[in-house]
Amino acid sequence: MSLLDMPGTLKQPLRVGVRRGCAAVVLSLHGELDLYTKALLFGELDEVLSPSQAYPPGVVVDLSELSFCDSSGLGALIGIRKRMMAAGRPLALVGVQGMVARILHRTGLDRVFRCYLTVADAEHALADVHA
Repeated sequence: MSLLDMPGTLKQPLRVGVRRGCAAVVLSLHGELDLYTKALLFGELDEVLSPSQAYPPGVVVDLSELSFCDSSGLGALIGIRKRMMAAGRPLALVGVQGMVARILHRTGLDRVFRCYLTVADAEHALADVHA
C-alpha cells in the first residue's frame, strides 16, 4: 500500500465550509479529519473566533460529509469543545454517523458533545441556550 492509499493522505483532503447564522457559525467538514488536516479546521475556527469578526454565540460542526476521522481528528473535536467551553460558548455536532458515530459512542463522547440530526435543530437549540 502506498502512502496515497492510506486514509488522510491527500485522497480526500479536508474542506471546511463556513456559514454565519444568527445563533451560530456552521463549520461544514468535507473529506478527512486527521493528523494532516486538523490544522485547517483549527485555522478556520481561529478565523471564526477572531476578535475582528462578530463573535458567534455558538459553533455548529457539521460532520455529515466527513468520510474519515482518526484519533487526531477526534482530538481536534475535543480541542474545539474545550476552547468553546473556556469562552462560555456552546458547541454542537451535526451529522454524526458511521465511523464517527461509532468512535464517539465507544469513547463515551456521545454523552459529552451535544449532537443533533440537522443544522437547523442545532441552531435552534443553541439559540435557546442564549435566549
